[in-house]
Amino acid sequence: MIICDFALEVKKSQVSFHTAREFEAGPTLRFGFKHLDRLIGGLNPGQTVFLHGSPRCLILSEILCVRVQLKRRFGGLDSKAIFVDAGNMFDPYFITEYAAEHHPELLEDVLDRILVLRVFTCHQLTTFIAKTLPKEIRRYGIKLIIISDMITPYCDPDIGLHEGLDLLKVSLNYLTSMVGFERAAALLTSLRRSPRRHLLAVRSRVDIVARIEDDRKCSVRVVLEKHPNLAMRYIEIKGGVGLKFLEAAQNG
Repeated sequence: MIICDFALEVKKSQVSFHTAREFEAGPTLRFGFKHLDRLIGGLNPGQTVFLHGSPRCLILSEILCVRVQLKRRFGGLDSKAIFVDAGNMFDPYFITEYAAEHHPELLEDVLDRILVLRVFTCHQLTTFIAKTLPKEIRRYGIKLIIISDMITPYCDPDIGLHEGLDLLKVSLNYLTSMVGFERAAALLTSLRRSPRRHLLAVRSRVDIVARIEDDRKCSVRVVLEKHPNLAMRYIEIKGGVGLKFLEAAQNG
C-alpha cells in the first residue's frame, strides 16, 4: 500500500510518495549522543518518553529543543518546539551555548523557535494540556512537546495528595492521546524525587521510561525502565555537568 500526499497545486508530476510503513513510523528524533540513542532509540511520532531522577534531565530536554529544529536530512524534524516549564528552570543560556558549539547554523533563530510557557499550579498545567496545547500544536505544526518537571505541580502541599494524583492522570491521558493523534513526540521530565504513586501513574501511561542516577564519582547511570521493544538495561557515563556531561555521553 502506498500513501501519497497531494498539494492543492501539483506542478507536473512532482509528487512525494511514502510507503505505509514510513507514514506510520515517521522520522525519529535523537539526542545526538550514541550511548543514549542506542539505549532509548530516540523519540518517534506519537510517542511519549519520560526521563526522571536527576536535574540532568533538563539538559537533555533542552538539547532536543535545538535538535528538533534541524533539517530532516540532518536528524531533526524541521520544527519549532513547545517547552512547558513547570519547574521554573528553563535555561536559554545553555541552549545558546549548545547551539553555538554543535549546531551554529541554528544559532541566530534557535531561541525564537522554542515556545516557552511557565506554569505555577497543577490546575494551570492541566487546563493548558487539555484545552490550549492541541490548538498550538496545529497552529505552529509542532513536532516536539517538552513538559519539564511535570510531576512537581501535582505534589503541591496546598492540594490533597489524591486530588493532585487524579489531576496528573487526567493530564497524562489527554497528553498521550493528543500526541498519538497529532503524530508529535513528547518528552516529560521529573528533575527531583517524586512520590511513588505519581511515578507509577506516569509510567503506566507513557511509552518509554528512563531513570538518570548520579553518584559520588561524577558518573551518571541511565537505566531503561520501560520500552516497547527493548529489555531493561543501562549505560554509565563519566563526566561533569552541562556540556562536559554531554561530551562524556558522546565520547565515553
